[in-house]
Amino acid sequence: MTFPWVDTDPDAERGHRLLEWMVEQAEGIPYLAGFYDNDPENTRIAYQDVSRLTAAGLIRDHSGMGGLPGMAAEVTPEGRSAVTRRHLQRSDVLGRRAAVRRGILRWLAESDATEESGQFANWGDWSLSRLSRFYGDPFTVEESDRAAGWLARTQLIDGPRSNGNNGPIRPRLTDAGLVCVEQYDSDPDAYVSSREAVTLQQITWNVSGQQVQVATGDNARQVMNVDVTSEQLVLAMSGLVKILGRFELAGDSEEGQQLVAAAEADLQSARPDGGAARKFLSWVRGRLALATDAAITAAVTAQVTAIDQDLSHLVEAIASASNG
Repeated sequence: MTFPWVDTDPDAERGHRLLEWMVEQAEGIPYLAGFYDNDPENTRIAYQDVSRLTAAGLIRDHSGMGGLPGMAAEVTPEGRSAVTRRHLQRSDVLGRRAAVRRGILRWLAESDATEESGQFANWGDWSLSRLSRFYGDPFTVEESDRAAGWLARTQLIDGPRSNGNNGPIRPRLTDAGLVCVEQYDSDPDAYVSSREAVTLQQITWNVSGQQVQVATGDNARQVMNVDVTSEQLVLAMSGLVKILGRFELAGDSEEGQQLVAAAEADLQSARPDGGAARKFLSWVRGRLALATDAAITAAVTAQVTAIDQDLSHLVEAIASASNG
């Protein structure tokens, strides 16, 4: 597991918290008993923490006699720099968002809350996990719920839902989520990108001469050439709506289908002008502007160009036949 924001050593994690606590105190050389709940049973741990931080050059020990009540120390400039760096790490909004998603996936796997086991996890246990903190700072309930909602939408987790929650109230890993944990180090972005790449490979663009063939990966195939029919063009345009939907670029897919229907009505008329079909292609280009994957953009743009060319050929052929 490569989660640099997770403190796997409890002693080191407590040392970070002690250092931050000392910086927050008003006095320059604070007594440390307050951090240890003024509990004499914590004296041995306190001595270990002070010894370790002193050896690292992060504090100077000013402890006197009397056990825990007499323990005091001041933060060195190096210690203040360490606290500042930790605060900067926590301020990484994108890193924090990715960390909570990865943490939830890993936590569910470690809890054996999976589709395979049939068990669900409780969010109360999440707050107790070391994975629920980002450089020592706990994720909020809202952060965790938003992350769970995103993971549910990408079908990596599921579970019973409740109104007012983005994610499931008792989550578990789906089979896909378990693959993400085991094969992608619990990185949902890497997993989703790999799935998109596989899907994109299923969308083949084979242009030879004046023939264009599209396979959308769901057994739908459209072939167009110089004597392309209106039915084939409509099938190709419907295929584009499906492709955009697969990559969550279709927005209101009903709008796309309505544009295809208008194009179909024009192309099946006695004298089509192709205007409705070009309006559909303009809609596709607009949706494509939202894509973040250059490969998807290039592939769909190639198909839009091919449809546009075949549309021109068809309209010209019909007009020529009518004039003849």
